[in-house]
Amino acid sequence: MALAKPLVVQQISTICVPPELQVTGSDLGVIACKSACMAFNTYQYCCRGDYITEGTCLPTDYSMFFENQCPDAYSYAYDDNSSTFTCSAGPDYTIIFCPSEHLLYPSVTIDGSLFFKCY
Repeated sequence: MALAKPLVVQQISTICVPPELQVTGSDLGVIACKSACMAFNTYQYCCRGDYITEGTCLPTDYSMFFENQCPDAYSYAYDDNSSTFTCSAGPDYTIIFCPSEHLLYPSVTIDGSLFFKCY
């Protein structure tokens, strides 16, 4: 049985339009896009306090930005179940967050696990 793959429309860091969500590198180029929860740390964006239930933790403009770019991924706490992917095999997985043509070397080994940097 093949593992279902989530659809990613575009590399988010290249189009992270909301400046308040941008993470910049030493050259001031955008290298990542943080969540609204990480950027603002509020109950509403983090779905806690008065916003902890499914009826009060609702999608925001920020979560919809992520949803539009990665429609199969969770963009907020109560996103739909179509964003859940599972595998029925044993616990021996290799997870690749970037394709090999985007690897930067050197790789790093930490606690016996091999990590690669991506661009």
